[in-house]
Amino acid sequence: MLKILLDTDLGADCDDAGALTLLHRLADEKMCDIAAITHCTSEKSGAVAVKAINEWYNRGDIPVGQYNVKAFMDGERYRRYTSLIMDKYLKNHSVPKFENAVRVMRKALASNNDVVIVVIGMLNNIAELLKSEADDISPLNGIELVKKS
Repeated sequence: MLKILLDTDLGADCDDAGALTLLHRLADEKMCDIAAITHCTSEKSGAVAVKAINEWYNRGDIPVGQYNVKAFMDGERYRRYTSLIMDKYLKNHSVPKFENAVRVMRKALASNNDVVIVVIGMLNNIAELLKSEADDISPLNGIELVKKS
């Protein structure tokens, strides 16, 4: 079955929440599997909102990766929609720890075939994935991993 790796900038507007909802609906209809979801800004509320939405759809086990460069599109402006989700989520959960987005992407690509990468946001995570070297996850570099999929 087709596997989707979604890279999103959920935060400053609500379009990505709609896209994430559609992705979960496609998975409900057995039209795809969700391999992983990565967040391409350093705004923590965006990744927390992704985690909360995944749990809402009973898919809390989907790996969520976070861009790890500090102060890249973070702050009040970039949490306009996600701060409310995060605040509500944190009433009943501890703050999640997110693995680096590129590591999450490399794991998803190394352990799956037929992965389609869907990007709705900046391309920083994709650029870093393509520049990534072989590591403990895979002997392939980023370009080779993407070509394999």
